[in-house]
Amino acid sequence: WRALAPRFREALALASSGIPVQIAADRRYQRRPTRAQIERAFAGGATIYMPQVHQVLPRVARLMAALRATLFGPGREECSFLFLVNGKGRPGMGLHHDGEVDSVWLQLEGRRTVTTGPPVAPGTRADLHDAAVGGGWHTQDLAPCSLFYMPPRTPHRVICHGRSLALSLTWKRRRASSKEANSACWFWIACCAS
Repeated sequence: WRALAPRFREALALASSGIPVQIAADRRYQRRPTRAQIERAFAGGATIYMPQVHQVLPRVARLMAALRATLFGPGREECSFLFLVNGKGRPGMGLHHDGEVDSVWLQLEGRRTVTTGPPVAPGTRADLHDAAVGGGWHTQDLAPCSLFYMPPRTPHRVICHGRSLALSLTWKRRRASSKEANSACWFWIACCAS
């Protein structure tokens, strides 16, 4: 898992190399930032992310292919994101859900705290009010080597209190299933202690 993506410092250099990158801070998004804007965002603790990063990281592409073959099946729209945060304890994207996608997260370096709630109804707008957090919600820390699965339409908020490097891999649902899980689940990869 350590060889899937570059280490934190190299990932920051990758973000400034000219590949597609976006910045999120306090629910405001910058779609095509300059190198100087990326540097300011990093210093300020914003969330920097690289969409479709599997197109430049072959090991991530192979992981996605393996997950597709064993868990999610063919013919689904898939996306990958590499998230890089110099955390200052602020949520970049705020409370939101990602829609009809199955998500697998892999925490590569540092930690992040994720709060998740029960899936929202189909058609619910993506950005949610913080007042929605209530009963049935869970908060957990994702340590390095944590693998986390999140069902479709699961509301979540991520906060980083230090440096964090993580992958997010998603597969769009063909149609919603009545048997989907009611909350997010997570587990550690057994070999991460080595």
